[in-house]
Amino acid sequence: MVGVVHPIKNQVEAIRAIALLRTAGRKADLTIIGAGVKDHIDLLNRLAGTLGVSDSVRFIGEISHDDLMGCLHHYDALLMCSRNEAFGRVTIEAMSKGLPVIGADCGGTSEIISHGETGFLYPPGDIDQLRGYIAFLMDSPNVVRIFGESAKERVQTRFSKERYRTELLALVSEGGKL
Repeated sequence: MVGVVHPIKNQVEAIRAIALLRTAGRKADLTIIGAGVKDHIDLLNRLAGTLGVSDSVRFIGEISHDDLMGCLHHYDALLMCSRNEAFGRVTIEAMSKGLPVIGADCGGTSEIISHGETGFLYPPGDIDQLRGYIAFLMDSPNVVRIFGESAKERVQTRFSKERYRTELLALVSEGGKL
């Protein structure tokens, strides 16, 4: 997960999903990258401890954009559990680096991820479904690769500066209103 460590980003669901995997005898690691409020980070650490997954949850803190873009290839997927994403820049950036994204099916995340092609959308609050998608990707490295390639292509064709420039120029030249 990448983003501010705050209740609005819903890291709690991700930690709970990791705990469900552990209960099923599976171990998945969750890295949370981003600055946050100390009280909330402490709460998440306590939750991970209570659920028995402290060894699987790691907080990196804030890193530069260049460092983030350089390290994304070390991960298998991005989780976007926030229920309030307008336009998920982090989702786009992860996809541009070939990562499938598992995201809450709401807000801008629903418009960015193509379910079953570039990642998965789960109903907000459905931690078991989130766990299931994580487990599926853990068991399917070929799907991770295919979704990652589709994610890159989707970003290049749908969210590129060139596409926006071309569409804006077309609107202006046709006398369209913005």
